[in-house]
Amino acid sequence: MKNLIRRYCILAAVVSVITSLTGCLMLEQKTASLKTDIPELAAYVELFNASQQTYRIELLYSDNPADYASLIKDNAPDIVIAENLASNSIVPAFMPLNKLIEKQKLDPAVFYPELYNLGAREGIPYVLPVSFNIPAIIYKQDSLSDAASGKIITPEQLKAEAALFNEGSTKKYPVMGFSPKWEKDFLLSTALIFGSEFAETEDGSLLWNNVSLKESIDFIRDWSENVNGGWAAQEDFTLTYCYDPGYKLLNAGRLGYYYTHLRNFYTIPAEERTNLDF
Repeated sequence: MKNLIRRYCILAAVVSVITSLTGCLMLEQKTASLKTDIPELAAYVELFNASQQTYRIELLYSDNPADYASLIKDNAPDIVIAENLASNSIVPAFMPLNKLIEKQKLDPAVFYPELYNLGAREGIPYVLPVSFNIPAIIYKQDSLSDAASGKIITPEQLKAEAALFNEGSTKKYPVMGFSPKWEKDFLLSTALIFGSEFAETEDGSLLWNNVSLKESIDFIRDWSENVNGGWAAQEDFTLTYCYDPGYKLLNAGRLGYYYTHLRNFYTIPAEERTNLDF
């Protein structure tokens, strides 16, 4: 239910933005069309329409809502919620949102900076990140130090926090702050953050920044060797204690931090999620 409320609020926020953007058109029509390929949005549209009498959302389903040709037609939708809208081939189909910022109806500070910038061109936003599934680090509430407070934690900060957590390990109750090897996706995310710049050529060959990739590998190796007591000790801990789901190990105090994705965080049972944050 909490996730449903969050998504409903997101939809309401988007409609508010479109209302401000279209001005008199919305006041005359009082109806905005929303095109999407996400079936569950039907429930959120119904909630919004039932919550007030001023505006109405008309839902349009499409297998490919991010089709540039359909977005520039006279009957183009007012709102589009879909994936891949921030690509260079799609962004020109949308109206700029800079006037909303100038009128203080939209505050860029409420968005994750990296996600917000994906939908901006030369500093002007065209697409907003209202729904996304990003990598997330789960931890027990109030366990982060002041140095790592904020919306985003860097790999370097996580490494430092994990080292602090390791100081609480005892022979009677061994603990480990974090192991980069617990989730393979973390290794890829770290390589991308370090600027490895993976890309594909026209013939399908893979390209990357070798210097940055090596830096990320050295960073991970140093973590295993100098923070977690060596590769063997890290593997022994993993095989001995990491047989339960990550959230259970966090609540038990066995782990300090666990890597997952935001969508997975909200699938954790509510009673198990009470003391966790991301």
